[in-house]
Amino acid sequence: MAVAHRTASSAEIRAVVGATVTQLTVTNRLLQGQLRAIRPVVCIPLTPNHCRLRREWCEARAHRRLQPALTVPVLTDQVLQAWNPTPQTNIRCLYGTMHARLHACIQNSGGYTGY
Repeated sequence: MAVAHRTASSAEIRAVVGATVTQLTVTNRLLQGQLRAIRPVVCIPLTPNHCRLRREWCEARAHRRLQPALTVPVLTDQVLQAWNPTPQTNIRCLYGTMHARLHACIQNSGGYTGY
C-alpha cells in the first residue's frame, strides 16, 4: 500500500487515501505525536531525574571495592557478575551513539559534551 511506503509520492497517497496530503500535514501530524521525520533519536534523551539516578549509580559503583582476582576463573566470574545485570538495550544504545560521543568529545577538546 502506498501509504505505508516511505518513498510514495503525493499522487500515490492521494489515490489511496482519496485526499491531498501535503508535506506540512505530515510534519504537523508527526509533531503532534512528538515524532521527528528527519532523524530519529538513537536513544531516549536523559531527563534531570535520569541524570541524578545515573550520577548516584556511578558514585556507588566508584566506591565499591572489589578484591583482585587470584585466578582466571575467579576473574571470569567477577566480569560476568558485572556484565549480566547490564541491560542489553543500554549497551546497544551506548554502542550506537559512540561515534557521535567521540566526535563531540574531540570537538570540545575533552570538555563537557552534554552526554
